Amino acid sequence: MWSRIALAISCFVALPAVAGSVTLPWTFQPDTPAVASQVNDNFGAVATGVNGNAADIAALQTQLAALQNTVAAQGTTITALQGNVMTLQGTVAAQGTTITALQGDVMTLQGTVAAQGTTITALQGNVMTLQGTVAAQGNTITTLQGDVTTLTSQLNAVTANPVLELGNYVSLQMLSDPQSGNSYPTAVF
Repeated sequence: MWSRIALAISCFVALPAVAGSVTLPWTFQPDTPAVASQVNDNFGAVATGVNGNAADIAALQTQLAALQNTVAAQGTTITALQGNVMTLQGTVAAQGTTITALQGDVMTLQGTVAAQGTTITALQGNVMTLQGTVAAQGNTITTLQGDVTTLTSQLNAVTANPVLELGNYVSLQMLSDPQSGNSYPTAVF
């Protein structure tokens, strides 16, 4: 509101608002007769000054009307801009709420990522333990394969020689199963 008034005042100050001066051609003295032509010359000078002022007033009124239209148009523009500002303030507030919600989501995800990092670390430890277990079982398997090879050699030796002496007390013999036809080593004491 004050900006409109300041604008209007500044426009008036910029306008030429000086009334024209009137110079009378005749000066009359007391107790002297006035000559009609001199009186008419003085009235003519006054009329010219007044008419000049009337033209200036008309020009000022035209400029004032133009300025009033400009002020009215700017008032409409200001009102529209104030509406836009209010709309944008609402948008900013809504975006602020969205940003706050997203910040909460980010914090939740950071917590989830941290928890998953702990889980991953634990799983890496489990994997390392399992790798150690697998390596130990690989050694056990290698040992068992050696034992199987030794036993296979011994079995082949028993199969080739049906009676094998295993010390003073025990001997192995290959016996045949009459139903299946398979041979099995059997200890004899």
